[in-house]
Amino acid sequence: TFSPTEAAMALRPPRPDDVAVLVRSHAQAADVLAALRARDVPAVISSREQVFATAEALSVQRWLAALASDGDESAARVLAADPLLGWSAAELPTGAGDDTGPAAQWWESWLASLASWRTTFALEGFMAAFRALLDHRPPWAKGRGAVGPHLLTLSGGERRMTDLLHLAELLHSCHLEQSAGLVGLRVWLLRQRVEGHADSESAELRLERDDNAVKIVTIHKSKGLQYGVVYVPFAWKDEGGRVELPLVATDPADSTARQLVLVDPRKFPDPEAEWRAASALDIIQAARVLETLDEAIADSQFVVGTSARERRIPWPVQDARLTASRIVQHSSTDKVSILFGREDSGLNNDELRRCNLHCHIPTHPDYESLNLSMAVQIVCYEIRMAELEGTLPQEEDAHWENEFATSQDMEYFYEHLEETLVDLEFLNPTAPRQLMTRLRRLYSRVRLDEMEVQILRGILKETRRVVRESSDK
Repeated sequence: TFSPTEAAMALRPPRPDDVAVLVRSHAQAADVLAALRARDVPAVISSREQVFATAEALSVQRWLAALASDGDESAARVLAADPLLGWSAAELPTGAGDDTGPAAQWWESWLASLASWRTTFALEGFMAAFRALLDHRPPWAKGRGAVGPHLLTLSGGERRMTDLLHLAELLHSCHLEQSAGLVGLRVWLLRQRVEGHADSESAELRLERDDNAVKIVTIHKSKGLQYGVVYVPFAWKDEGGRVELPLVATDPADSTARQLVLVDPRKFPDPEAEWRAASALDIIQAARVLETLDEAIADSQFVVGTSARERRIPWPVQDARLTASRIVQHSSTDKVSILFGREDSGLNNDELRRCNLHCHIPTHPDYESLNLSMAVQIVCYEIRMAELEGTLPQEEDAHWENEFATSQDMEYFYEHLEETLVDLEFLNPTAPRQLMTRLRRLYSRVRLDEMEVQILRGILKETRRVVRESSDK
């Protein structure tokens, strides 16, 4: 028995819409799409994922956040650095307060654009403000088109534009049906991104064009579907190959300076890395890319390698906290490099032998390995804490807003409390036992401030008044 597609193909040459390419991940789907389009083969990515899971949803979220946060330049900066707008560190002002060059003028123009979009939203609604966004031309981009037309010129631009317009439709419906303002739309979109849309069909990713195009489908989604010709270019899972070794280097001339170095990366620059970086976009854009580890650590004087495994030949090893102290100590006089391994296999023995010290993060025996991002975050956190050692308050209430109650204040409070408990007949003055001693211990543990004592004494005063009035009746 032949399927309709197979029967049709028996009478004619195969067409692009007869063909499906099965992939394991969305990253592979994007690579296949780019390769086919580079050869003028029409192709689309077919997915059951919701549009709220796309990078464009995050871009729109940042846009709404910037509009809803009038006067908050940090939200405006995050939006400017988003891939949708494409500002780089060179176009953004330094924030030092004394910018007078083109970057300062561009920034003023950008803030004016945000203000204009807020006005448009208030007067004409969401869709008018969204169209103004697509028609916006960044002030520094003389030879570049507006946001919308420029997006279509990029790799995967048609897919991204489809997602943007789809999101705009859903947000426009929310704006009309719920009379949602900027804050309401921002909260609604965030909820959809976290929880997913209740109407999964309306939120499902749309094909940018479906006529006579090769379908690129994840293996998971392809179950139960039939295609005339199927290609499976990624039937195996590559556990090795070229995977970047991230390196964080410090400079003794400036012990606070950090630089990200990538050794033989599989893909860089990468738009996904940029939008994930958020406010740390300058680190990604300033990253160095080198071909070998030898180049990366050639001028380093102290090299730390992260490792989750014990080695046959013992090597100097410390946990992340002690390692961080050593790093801070060395960074004032030496150039320090911290070497992180591959996501799937870590550092190999040859790479670890190049290190002065191994850093081991003790984990639960059942879950020994951390993913790369977690390891980087833990090590960076410990370094930051080591840098701040001696500068952070040791007491949890060191920056308390009010003065703490004096010993005399507390004695007056205890007398007031005892009198009230007697009035309530909760305390028998002839047989008090240890009640007041225990209450003293309780309040001593809390350490009340002056205002808190006043509040409690106000409660006691009102309690005694009510008790007296009840007794008089």
